[in-house]
Amino acid sequence: MSLASRLKLRLKLLEPKHFGAPRTFLNQAHPLQPLFRHHPPSICTLSPGLLILDFSLNDFTGDIPQGFGAYSSLQVLSLGFNNLTRGIPTDITVARSLQHLCLPGNSLSDGIPENITDLTSLRTLVLFGNMLSGSIPRTIGRLSLLEKLELHINHFNETLPLSWTNCKRIQLLNLRVNFLGGNLSNFDFSNFSQLTILDLGENCFSGVLPTTLFSCKSLTTIRFATNKLEGEIPLTSSNCHPSPSSPFQTIPSRTSVQHSVFCVFVLKCYDLGFLLTIQGL
Repeated sequence: MSLASRLKLRLKLLEPKHFGAPRTFLNQAHPLQPLFRHHPPSICTLSPGLLILDFSLNDFTGDIPQGFGAYSSLQVLSLGFNNLTRGIPTDITVARSLQHLCLPGNSLSDGIPENITDLTSLRTLVLFGNMLSGSIPRTIGRLSLLEKLELHINHFNETLPLSWTNCKRIQLLNLRVNFLGGNLSNFDFSNFSQLTILDLGENCFSGVLPTTLFSCKSLTTIRFATNKLEGEIPLTSSNCHPSPSSPFQTIPSRTSVQHSVFCVFVLKCYDLGFLLTIQGL
């Protein structure tokens, strides 16, 4: 059985109480498909107290309509793995109680709305596997509660916003397979004490390995493969003391980086992508 089939089966086994809605509402979910083409979802007014809305792994088509901002109590919005197109609706940022926004595996284009940083309760932002472009919002540091950010497999460009250092609770940061660049040496990782997984692979970053990276004591996985980093990979630094569980223990001391490709393979390292994200939904 494929992964997608197993996930669909898992969703079918969930009781309606997991969605905060009666069974009659779930039975009528599929006929809502045309509403994704032209109109705001009518359940915005019918169920104003809705906490979780999960329409993932279906065959919804068309645009994501304006109107989700009417959910004043909504905490989880998951529309992943459908056939949704165009951009992320700007009025979604009115749903100030939103904690988890998951729209992966669609065909969304345009960029991330700048006002998405108005969602100051957001803990999870998962947008991987789309066609989103432009820059990551420069004010993303306003999302101080953010724990999980997955923007991989898109078309983002420019560089990492400096305000990102305010996201001190970030645990998983996956930006691989984009067109991000700039001098990574200047980026300060020292505030990310809870960061465990960092994937910046298959981008256009240059410079040397930032020494502040070694202050991230919780790191278990690093992936910088296929960038333009150079210089040396130190085994230790003033902020890094290897232990049996250290992700840096298998890197030879003062190993030179050759050519334009830099890869770090570490203990507990596995492919970051579809499986990891779905398991966390």
